[in-house]
Amino acid sequence: MGTISAAKIENNVNSDGKLAAKDYFVNHVNQVVAEVDQRMNGELAQEPSEYPCIDISSWMTTDNKKFNQEDRDKVAAQVAQQAIEAGSFNIVGHGIDLEFLDRLDEQSKKFFGMSLEDKKKHSIEASHHGYIPIQSESASTIYNRQDCKETEKKDLRELFAAVYPVEGNESEEPSFYREVLNEFMHHMNKLDRVLHKILALALARAKGVTLPESLFNDAKGTATAGLLRVSHYASMPPEFDNAFKLAPHSDWGPLTILYSHQVQGLEEERDGKWIQVPARRGEVHIVIGEVISAWSNLLFKNNVHYVSQQAPPDRVSYAYFCGQGFDLTRRDTDEDGMEPVCAPGETPKFGRISPRSHLLEYTKVYLSSNE
Repeated sequence: MGTISAAKIENNVNSDGKLAAKDYFVNHVNQVVAEVDQRMNGELAQEPSEYPCIDISSWMTTDNKKFNQEDRDKVAAQVAQQAIEAGSFNIVGHGIDLEFLDRLDEQSKKFFGMSLEDKKKHSIEASHHGYIPIQSESASTIYNRQDCKETEKKDLRELFAAVYPVEGNESEEPSFYREVLNEFMHHMNKLDRVLHKILALALARAKGVTLPESLFNDAKGTATAGLLRVSHYASMPPEFDNAFKLAPHSDWGPLTILYSHQVQGLEEERDGKWIQVPARRGEVHIVIGEVISAWSNLLFKNNVHYVSQQAPPDRVSYAYFCGQGFDLTRRDTDEDGMEPVCAPGETPKFGRISPRSHLLEYTKVYLSSNE
């Protein structure tokens, strides 16, 4: 594809003298893309010989008599290392039955295999979740990169979006799909809360400070709902040789839990190059988002990633965006957000940030650019 030139987004400073978070992260993603784009849109990047996979089973028990704090500390140390170095890692020991994951993928392929006319009967336009046709969105337009200006081609994927908690949703997805999606979101919500506890302890250890395990869960405030987006990636027609299946970006919320059923295609930046993320049976991929990166005062890295145009056809992935399934028309309360955690003598780079306030800044631009 040739070199992508990143449009310079100035790191604006707010009235309190702190960095404007959205501008900072947009600029960061653009810099990564500009510096590490050699393999982008070419052949699939190589899968590394080793990829970090952390067993979190010691954190999944609710019985205080059955867990070992030393084991939990080891997990937190492993998570801290990966959050600092790359902003992503795989996990096992999450407690989700592998046969259920097989069934989830079967039902997803059944849904996406329906005719377009039938899928549109379950359109997201009828409620806050549902079907989104192919080429309805582009993850790259938010970054104002030169490659976005040269082509109006949008991401080659179709989606089904759902919000957790499921109670009260006017859900119109087919009954065969509703059951597995709801069960999957229940699993994701449990993982959401556990992972935020692990990350709070990981940050405390890395900063040399004492923090409550509930720190990040509390900071989400009223933004406790999660957003699930199931993506089905299409084959690449010749006229889209410069398009992405999903353009380079980092995730706007605190944390993303990603599952892909043994089909590769996700590529991420590690150590100054693009690598292919393994999609091994039963492993779940964890991505540090911009909100937790800001809350850590940039100690934890927001991971930059994309889906290659060379990714296998018929790939289905499940991205659960923690703390992003909320009503954007509501205002933050005093419970929402927090200022960055700093080590002794460290200066905070940002002011108070909440998942809702950060997402709203992006939404203003994203909605206008995808009209």
